[in-house]
Amino acid sequence: MRSSGLSQIMINYLLKSRIYSRENNCFVRIASFWEIAIKVSLNRLELNNSLEQIFKIIEESGFFILPIGTNDVLKLTTLDFHHRDRSF
Repeated sequence: MRSSGLSQIMINYLLKSRIYSRENNCFVRIASFWEIAIKVSLNRLELNNSLEQIFKIIEESGFFILPIGTNDVLKLTTLDFHHRDRSF
């Protein structure tokens, strides 16, 4: 089912209001920064600001940065292979 333009605007508004609410904590994994950097280096993502500026804005906005732990890395060995690294 397709969302109407108005319902998409409402969803965007609700999401933004939750993110900006001081009652909620927002988290981002450091792996997300890694993925963004990869896409930029492969010219698959064009940014309006530098990567450094974007990361600084995210950190200054109060997002909690979640690290990659050893358990996260170990979990990779059990995941299905969906991505193809063309450099190998």
